[in-house]
Amino acid sequence: MGKSNDDPMDKEMMKNLVKYVIGKPFPRKHTIMYVDDVYGIRVFSPSQILESTNGTNNNTRLLITFQNRENCKIFASKEAPGFWKSTPKRKSIFDASKRHIGNIKISWYYYCNVDDGRDKSTSRLRKS
Repeated sequence: MGKSNDDPMDKEMMKNLVKYVIGKPFPRKHTIMYVDDVYGIRVFSPSQILESTNGTNNNTRLLITFQNRENCKIFASKEAPGFWKSTPKRKSIFDASKRHIGNIKISWYYYCNVDDGRDKSTSRLRKS
């Protein structure tokens, strides 16, 4: 379905995604994922995140960041204890030639540590 993470186009898209999040208080580790109502959360490559058969205007994906990615793996579904919070507007992503290649929303996932019952969350975004 998608291209490998070694694809040059993936690297270019990843650069643009990274440029977008520079200066925002993201955790050191972050994972780009697609949230699907049927299948839950699936990891996608940058080209899979931004590619769309509906054109770039309808091509909105989610950039999910986890405070502790390893712990969150056990909650890799929308039925997980926790909730989603996202930016109210989608953000356009452009390539080096200023061509619009897609849109993303930044989201963060709050999850509950079942051992001690305390909520943990990812870093919140600063408003630009």
